[in-house]
Amino acid sequence: MTDKPKPSDPKIDLYEILLSAPDPGVTLKVLKSLASEKGDKTFLREEQIRSFALAIGGPIEDRTLSEAFTYLIEGGIITELGESGIYALKSPDLALEITLRTDRFEHGLGKVKAFIDYTYAEHLKRSFLLSENDLRHIKLFERGLYLEEEKKIFLEKSRKAVRRKNVKRKIEVVATSAVIVSLVFLSILIYNEKDRSSDAMNEARLSAQASVSDQEALAEQSRKALERAAVAEKQLEEAFSRENEAKQQAKLANQNYRNAVNQARMAREQKEETDRQRILAEEKQMAAEVQSEQAEKALVASTRHKMVSIAISLANKSILQRTQPLKNQLALEAYHLYNQNSEYPFESSVYNAFYYARKNVAGDYFNELTGHDGTRINQIDIINEEHYTLGDDGKLMIWERTAAGFSRREIDLRFIYYWEEGEMDIIASSIDSHNIQSLAANDQNTYLVSTGSKRFLQINQSTDEVYEIIVDDFEGQLIKIFPAVTGWHVISTSQFTHITATSPDQITSNTYPLERKALSAIRSENGYYLLGTDEVYDLDISTIQQTSVGLKIGSFPTNLSVAPDFAFMAVGYASGEVSLYDLNTKGQIEQLTGHTARISSLQFSEDMKRLVSGGYDRTLNIWDLEDFTREPIQFSDHDSFITALHYDQTNDLIMVGEVDGTLKYYNLDCDESIEQLCATVINPLSEKEWIRYVGENITYDPYSCSSSPF
Repeated sequence: MTDKPKPSDPKIDLYEILLSAPDPGVTLKVLKSLASEKGDKTFLREEQIRSFALAIGGPIEDRTLSEAFTYLIEGGIITELGESGIYALKSPDLALEITLRTDRFEHGLGKVKAFIDYTYAEHLKRSFLLSENDLRHIKLFERGLYLEEEKKIFLEKSRKAVRRKNVKRKIEVVATSAVIVSLVFLSILIYNEKDRSSDAMNEARLSAQASVSDQEALAEQSRKALERAAVAEKQLEEAFSRENEAKQQAKLANQNYRNAVNQARMAREQKEETDRQRILAEEKQMAAEVQSEQAEKALVASTRHKMVSIAISLANKSILQRTQPLKNQLALEAYHLYNQNSEYPFESSVYNAFYYARKNVAGDYFNELTGHDGTRINQIDIINEEHYTLGDDGKLMIWERTAAGFSRREIDLRFIYYWEEGEMDIIASSIDSHNIQSLAANDQNTYLVSTGSKRFLQINQSTDEVYEIIVDDFEGQLIKIFPAVTGWHVISTSQFTHITATSPDQITSNTYPLERKALSAIRSENGYYLLGTDEVYDLDISTIQQTSVGLKIGSFPTNLSVAPDFAFMAVGYASGEVSLYDLNTKGQIEQLTGHTARISSLQFSEDMKRLVSGGYDRTLNIWDLEDFTREPIQFSDHDSFITALHYDQTNDLIMVGEVDGTLKYYNLDCDESIEQLCATVINPLSEKEWIRYVGENITYDPYSCSSSPF
């Protein structure tokens, strides 16, 4: 029985739904009809779905269409309204997800179908068969391929060859293991026997040596005893001869000696007791000082912790407060108390109190930048100290920082400029559309812009030269452009391309296929780190070889970032988790959990103390890499998926782009917010307000804008 899809959810895995369906092709047509332009209505009749299916691929049999409806209804994807024959998506949010996922699914089916066609042609020429990895990848899409019979036979023949190879390998491993076990067992028996013989010989030798040594020791002791006896006898004779004359003197001397010994002993004991008492006193004093210091620190820490808790409480009250100027007063007081009592720059709720208070003063859209036409923001970067943004609308926007926020200008690339005999001429471009997909800039004020899958423009802003570059053998989906020592490096999902253009007549491009599909790319010490489906690879640009970095990453990675010193790497996943790795030890340092959906953007700060992440859960997180126990600073003021971000640490500013074209910036430096909020606050909190919002037992010491202790 076919597994049912999971209940309706905008983040449902549509690949699994299509692959588990009774007929993936028919199920795909039904989903596309309900999410297409014809699906703008609340519902569609069965006749409309049939017409749409006929338009995109041919008629559908009654039985297979009925099975598709039943499968999707039971799985909670669609619902049947009222009378029979009227259908609608169960969740309106599924429309965008279905459109994006089904297009990618069809694209994946096409690539797998083309791969099978190519390998089957090679099979006919050279009896070529597919490898185990090839069959594993094809299996994911096989139910939706609808292959010809001869190609099904080709796949089955490849599977049989792989199975025979695996069986042979297992037999060889078992035989080799048996031989090794036999040799090891025999070696252990020989070694144990030899060891027992050696132990017996050693015991006998040691026993003999001990006996000889004991006899020699007894003889030596006897000899020394005889010598001492002879000396004593001689001394005794001498003593007896002087006994009469020295008897009184010896008695007196002996008495004096005993007295001196007793006095010395008593003096030593008295000194030892004095020293012991002094040491005990010093230890008690030190213990008392340590306890006092610890108690003082604990009291200070407790007080600071209490004030931080009050600051966070004030921040939350400010966020909920609707009236002015109390909302701003609470935000300022929360920031003041937090900064006085915490070693960290700010906390999420404290910053959000500032943010929403300022939003209440300056308007809901004070930090939004308008310019992109409601389409996905693909790239945000800083080039020559200016912020650049790119979107699916093909527009390249340049944002210049001003006192009021940002000013905008748009790049116009309607013409091609070239130099001839010292003069510049202008011609119309042969490129139909100048929709910009990606760009990069070098230190010579020159840019490379991608305007299509095979088309690029090199622009020199100093001379106004623009070269049109068409790379005929460019394949795959463009990931990113990087400036190189000479020219440019362009990385797609399947290729690495080196482009140089020094004049209109001297344009070269060299493409190299990648060994594995790339999902994301970023610079490494040797060239570039490439994120694959199950591993991170280092692309050495000197040899164009991919080698595994050796990290154990999880399933469904989506994005990566590397620290400026190449010591650490962060990998984001479709689940919303972020893994932090040490590139020296190849081990995972921490698993960061704060998102609930796909990670779309990651960036380390320049000082490597923070990591910024954005995701499809509509949140932006800032992680403290020096203390993993701290919760991330989180910004949730987003209405759609976050698709791009850039952290400008020089200006302490984060710019964020969303899938609907919304562009926002967050100024992490709170001085500007303090100045604006103070303009709306005349008086600090009154004593009555202090008791109500701060606490009755807290000394009245409100923050005043005129004192500015920050």
